[in-house]
Amino acid sequence: MIDRRKVDFSCIRCGRCCREPGYVLFTRSDQRRAARLLGISVRAFRTRYGGDEAGTEIRVTRARMCPFFSENGCAIYGARPAQCRTFPFWPEILASKETWNRRARRCRGMRRVE
Repeated sequence: MIDRRKVDFSCIRCGRCCREPGYVLFTRSDQRRAARLLGISVRAFRTRYGGDEAGTEIRVTRARMCPFFSENGCAIYGARPAQCRTFPFWPEILASKETWNRRARRCRGMRRVE
């Protein structure tokens, strides 16, 4: 496991990670923050983006990027969910130099680890 204090990362807000296939989990507090930033109720947020009391998973596919990402960047950057705030410091990415470096090939904000 790589020590996160020993790797270099600076988000350049390019949005590459926002256009990759996968899921983004919004906890209840993530939903409240995002809804408040968007100026809508939590109920409207859940109706529009899917989900329930436990959490909202937003599916991101190659055909459809994250619904919060646009040419101007992330519309909810200040209230983005924990999953987005903690990227790339996820256990599966910090597992080894190889996994960090493999991910760094797709993220210009990450520096390779030797």
